[in-house]
Amino acid sequence: MQKLALFLLKAFGWKLCIAPPPSKKYVLIGAPHTSNWDFVVGLLGLWGGRIRARFLGKKELFKPPLQDFTHISVSW
Repeated sequence: MQKLALFLLKAFGWKLCIAPPPSKKYVLIGAPHTSNWDFVVGLLGLWGGRIRARFLGKKELFKPPLQDFTHISVSW
């Protein structure tokens, strides 16, 4: 999954640069602000960097048919 994510990021014109955080415990907050593609690019960045993450979303995201996708997106 990491190689696919890195390939897609490169195809979209993005370069993934990961610097370690200054502390072992931290909170990183991201929110789509220009389009719905921000979520997709952010998710590819998480997969490409092998970053374990959890996300908060409105209740409609966790009902069929989207519930399966939201489970997969954070499990990879």
